[in-house]
Amino acid sequence: MIRNPACQLPDRPIVSTGGAAMRESGWASEHPTIRPAHRAAMGKEVMKDRVLVVDDTADVRETIAEMFEDLGFEVIQASGGREALRVIAAHDIALVLLFTDIQMPGMDGQTLAAEARKLRPDLKVIFTSGLASQSWLGQSWIGSSFIAKPFRRNRLGDLVTRTLAG
Repeated sequence: MIRNPACQLPDRPIVSTGGAAMRESGWASEHPTIRPAHRAAMGKEVMKDRVLVVDDTADVRETIAEMFEDLGFEVIQASGGREALRVIAAHDIALVLLFTDIQMPGMDGQTLAAEARKLRPDLKVIFTSGLASQSWLGQSWIGSSFIAKPFRRNRLGDLVTRTLAG
């Protein structure tokens, strides 16, 4: 297992580039990661905004994170609700959006969003699921957004723009 002691800070997200060695070792699935937007490396304008992507399926989470990076966002990844709440509770970590799967073991996306909003009332939320429709969320999540899996990057980009503007 590849571990960099300089990056291991208790109860803090791990700063990484999310490389293949980290994914193959399982390190990326055990700890949240902060990944800079790909556009910075390509010399294009980069948004300064940071998104927290939460999904219990590593491959899906990684794909969604890459979409956000392509849209110009910096991304923090978490594999579940408890891990995400540690990131959200760290108020020195700026976040503009919580993007969370609805159905996850341990803590579902609705519970995560409710707890997140207690800590950060203005945090925007986008829910996603391959199994549930938007009607599953009920009336309590008016003002949040929903996108069904699978989705394309341009559809995600449009929804993110509307959600952050609202």
